[in-house]
Amino acid sequence: MHDLDPVGTYSLRGVIAMSVEGKIRSLRVQATQTVDLAFNMPGIISHHNFDQNRRQGPAFLGERVKAFDFQQVYGKLGDTVRDESTGAVRLRFRSAEIRQLMSGGAHWPFLYALRNEGLGASLDQMIARREAAVLDRFMHHQGIKALMESVVPDTIESLDSMRSAIIQRSEEIQQAYEKDGKIGVEKSSTILTRIPTQETESNSESLPIAMVSTRFDGEQPQPGKISTEILEGSGTNVAQTHQSDRTASVPMTRRGDGWATPDGFFASQHAVSRTSSTDDQRMVTPYQAYMHPILDNVIASRQQRVAVNEEKLRNEVLALKLPHMERILARELQSMDLEIRALQVNFAHTYLMPPIDGIVTAIYKDVGESVEPGEPVIRIENDSFVMLFGRIQFKEPLWPGRKVNVNIGSVFETTKDEALECKIVSVRGHESDDDEWEVILEAKNPDAGDGRPLLPINYQLDPDTATIELA
Repeated sequence: MHDLDPVGTYSLRGVIAMSVEGKIRSLRVQATQTVDLAFNMPGIISHHNFDQNRRQGPAFLGERVKAFDFQQVYGKLGDTVRDESTGAVRLRFRSAEIRQLMSGGAHWPFLYALRNEGLGASLDQMIARREAAVLDRFMHHQGIKALMESVVPDTIESLDSMRSAIIQRSEEIQQAYEKDGKIGVEKSSTILTRIPTQETESNSESLPIAMVSTRFDGEQPQPGKISTEILEGSGTNVAQTHQSDRTASVPMTRRGDGWATPDGFFASQHAVSRTSSTDDQRMVTPYQAYMHPILDNVIASRQQRVAVNEEKLRNEVLALKLPHMERILARELQSMDLEIRALQVNFAHTYLMPPIDGIVTAIYKDVGESVEPGEPVIRIENDSFVMLFGRIQFKEPLWPGRKVNVNIGSVFETTKDEALECKIVSVRGHESDDDEWEVILEAKNPDAGDGRPLLPINYQLDPDTATIELA
């Protein structure tokens, strides 16, 4: 047998361990989890989930709250419903459905909410656009692909033919311009009208106008016919001549009770006129601006070819996409759904939910106040497990992970002793005494019997009645 030592008793068969007691200098109770809740976006607080009149609601000091799992929201955001009238599938969770999910029912889980009507309108608008896009093309992707497969190749062939015709027309017009000598800048245009030599004769008889052919006002007019000549351009070549009898008309005179012509005049006149054309006619039209026929033709042709090339390029690209059209449309719809999901998540995040079980220990904001991202609004502390912070005395080495038992004695001057099974989670030697330790112990907070933890946050253990020993 060995002699007894201060640590325990030993035998030849093995070690019989005995607990080693220490001394509590100071131990204070703190929560294992402390969360200052904040929004991840700026805004104005519109709801604080506490009825000031009835003094009811979770978002108030001393109230206990349950953790809200946001994953149950995220998992529902992609749910869809089918429209029976159109057969189109749309997303189920619009702003109204998310609002009901976050704040509806008999027990509202949210603590605070921001003003979110604008964000809700944007979300509903995107969901409506998605539904329109589904009706427009996504639900008809197979038919769209079949139509494109039949139309695009023919369109490309037609554009090639059109491009060749444009080039041919331009070349032939340029050859015609060069043949006529229109190769420079022009100020005017000449139109040549080829008319074979011809004569036109017309007879006319005027009644009842008095016409004179031999005498006028007592005098004999000049004999012969009236002749008109049309000259070509500024030259002296006669292009047309026009001849007609000389005629005149005078008013009727009053004779007795009626009207009569003066002496020497007669009541009717038969006239013959003749027009003859003898050569080609040219008409010159001056322009307000200068023209260059050949270059104008080249420019117009190039513009047409560019337009045809752009259209051909678009159809050639469509032809390359055709084998993957269904997948492209599916990815476009998926991309739209992801944009909507981002709006849905942001809308859900305008509701502040408790991430942990615990008790509300601080309120920082109220309705109508503005908040910035990350600015604390409410504090929740989880006291189901507690941390004991302070100094203890042990003549034994301590390290994280060692188990200790803390008997907190008669709590709140009652006759019932409570014991805590603790684990050292942090330890540091004291700077002035080699047997004193600054420690953090973790322990489950005992149940007080009415559904609440026994030890309140920031409770100080009494060093005179509480004891500590290595397990």
